[in-house]
Amino acid sequence: MKKKFILIIIVIGAVFIALIYGGFGNANAKLVENKTVTKQEGDFILHISIENADAGVKVYSSIQYVGDNPVIIEHRAPLVSISLDQQQHKYTGSPVSKELNKGNIYHPPYSNEFDIQNRPCASLYLEARFKVDDEEIRIQHVEELEFK
Repeated sequence: MKKKFILIIIVIGAVFIALIYGGFGNANAKLVENKTVTKQEGDFILHISIENADAGVKVYSSIQYVGDNPVIIEHRAPLVSISLDQQQHKYTGSPVSKELNKGNIYHPPYSNEFDIQNRPCASLYLEARFKVDDEEIRIQHVEELEFK
């Protein structure tokens, strides 16, 4: 009887430890490495920076204009749509216009932060959508993230 009781306690303890490790093993997961990515589409470059944050990852993005003549871009918010594991992009609000000259970098005043608990990997979907002279320009990118 005493041996069964000890065996049951050991099994319950092992299950408890497995549940804790399985449930919280990646609770503080970090990127294997911070990433910086650029993708060019015509006269525009999408810059992306992905780094570790307290509860996941922070993603910074911007658009750089490298053309010769000044242009006015028109877009809805956000300038760059970013989503984790879903390729859905939503743009809202009134149109915003911004004049860009050669070398100008246009970026939102904030970063996007994503919770990555319990994930060994994830796909980050990015899309910049704006118009120049009534021509729609889309810059899309998918970045695969690995966590340790």
